[in-house]
Amino acid sequence: MEIRGTLSKAFGAYKNAAGKIGEFNTKIILGAVYFTLFTLYSLASKLSGRDPLHLKQKKEQSYWVKSESDAR
Repeated sequence: MEIRGTLSKAFGAYKNAAGKIGEFNTKIILGAVYFTLFTLYSLASKLSGRDPLHLKQKKEQSYWVKSESDAR
């Protein structure tokens, strides 16, 4: 019966260590995927000249952005 108790403790320690390693791997893998996807999206947007927030300076008298409700 002593062997069973010893193995049970060893298995519990193994599960604890495996859980911590799994949490660490998850953070690393998800961080890498997040960084990769947003980096590729940013590069594609810059190369295509996309400016969804209209941040580029324009040489106009006013910075007013016409909307569809202004067309009345």
